[in-house]
Amino acid sequence: MQRAMKIRLVAVSLLLAMVVTAIGPSLVNTTAFTDVPTDFWAYKQINRCVQDGIVSGYSDGTFKPGNPVFYGAFSTSCCHRSC
Repeated sequence: MQRAMKIRLVAVSLLLAMVVTAIGPSLVNTTAFTDVPTDFWAYKQINRCVQDGIVSGYSDGTFKPGNPVFYGAFSTSCCHRSC
C-alpha cells in the first residue's frame, strides 16, 4: 500500500511540474515595456521575442518600437535566434 501511494505521489508531482512548465511562461507577463501598450499591433510578437532571448529592449524599461533597427542589432538578433 505504501509503495503504491509513493508512486502516485511521484506521478502527480511530475504531471504538475510538466503542466506548470508548459503553461507557466504564458501566464506571466515577462515584459513590461512602458511604451508598448497591450493593444499595440506587435505586442505578442515583442513579448515572444523577449521570452526567446532574441531582443531585450532598453535599460530604461522601454522598447522604442518606432525606432529603426540597424544592421548590427538585426545581425545580433539573427545570431541569437539561430543559436
